[in-house]
Amino acid sequence: MANWLENAEQESFGKKSKNRRDAGFLDRKTRIEKNYEANKKEYNNFIKTLNELIGRVNRLPLKQKQPFGNIDLKFKESKFNNRLNIYTSSKRYEKQIFKKTFYRLLEGAFTRLFVPSHFKHVRIVYVSVSSQSGKIGLEVKEKELLKSKVIVDKEFVKKHDKYSDKNRFHEYFHYNIDKLNKDLAMQIVDWLAFKIELKDLPFIN
Repeated sequence: MANWLENAEQESFGKKSKNRRDAGFLDRKTRIEKNYEANKKEYNNFIKTLNELIGRVNRLPLKQKQPFGNIDLKFKESKFNNRLNIYTSSKRYEKQIFKKTFYRLLEGAFTRLFVPSHFKHVRIVYVSVSSQSGKIGLEVKEKELLKSKVIVDKEFVKKHDKYSDKNRFHEYFHYNIDKLNKDLAMQIVDWLAFKIELKDLPFIN
């Protein structure tokens, strides 16, 4: 059982820890706001250019948007008020993977080692105002998800959570605001449209 001394220490140190967290939060939010006020014209123009390019892509006929379909975009409120914009795309494909699977026939059973499997390839870019002066935040995620199946009454059916994480890339980058231009916006769109790879993005080291 905790005595009065332990209770007093916990109460005192707990308050100090909370105060430090609150101070850190306010400091970061203040630096983000100062950065935005100093560079809002460049940041807003870049977001406008990026959104316009994505709008042009999404208005194309479906056959010209294969294999991704559409690029989703949305603005999200955040506790830091960092003007967060999120861009998402995905494609689905099938490929042979090594997987030991048993099939029962009238004459017996056999094993197939390579089976066709369905994947979902997701790409996401988060664009926001950084807490570092003169920079934006570029957060990039890429995931390849394998569709899972289970056997129920000896028949294959889809699971409710049908995709499991296969491969993943997730990094956050600070990028100079004075380098924001239409070429960068187009490169982000190219990546979301599966026209280029991660290594082709200028902010990927």
